[in-house]
Order: sequence, then structure tokens, then C-alpha cells
Amino acid sequence: MKKEIDFRKNETQEFEGFGEKEIIKYVGKCPITGIRLYKSSGSNDPRGVLGWHAVTEFVAEEYDYTGKTILCSWIACNNDRNIYEKALAYAKKQWTKKEN
Repeated sequence: MKKEIDFRKNETQEFEGFGEKEIIKYVGKCPITGIRLYKSSGSNDPRGVLGWHAVTEFVAEEYDYTGKTILCSWIACNNDRNIYEKALAYAKKQWTKKEN
């Protein structure tokens, strides 16, 4: 089992994190930053092994829209207001506003 994650790969990877096996899956690129995004079977906390590659989800229903969930870089969106606002504007263009 690997001790490092290769963030250039699209294939599912096994990683030994904190004594437990984690499955790391590539889920796409952040539409705003271009950062390659991954999900872990363990923790998607960006303070862990995924760092900038940890994914966050913009869920349409949380913003009174309908549409598919948009995946972005967790750390970029949660540490930089400009990137967050660009990501949210991008997501809203993909969604439909709910009718009241």
C-alpha cells in the first residue's frame, strides 16, 4: 500500500493513512482553479492527505436552486472569498432558481 498519493492519476488509489487503508478517488477538476479533486473513503478534511485536492460540494438545494452538485476545491473556496464567489456564480449558472 502506498504512503503517497499521486495527484496526477485518475485511477482509484489505495493509501495508508494513520494506520488505516483509505481509498482515494479522482472526481474531476475544480472549474474555477483547475485543481484536480479527490475524495477519500477516510476523511476529506483538507488538513489531511488531500490538502488542496480535497473536494467541496456546492449543493443547489442549499441555495434555493435545483440542479446537479458542483465540485470545487475545498481549501480554495473556503480560504479565499473571491474564489468562493466565482465558484458560487459558476454553480448558479448551471442551476435553475426554485419557483416560490
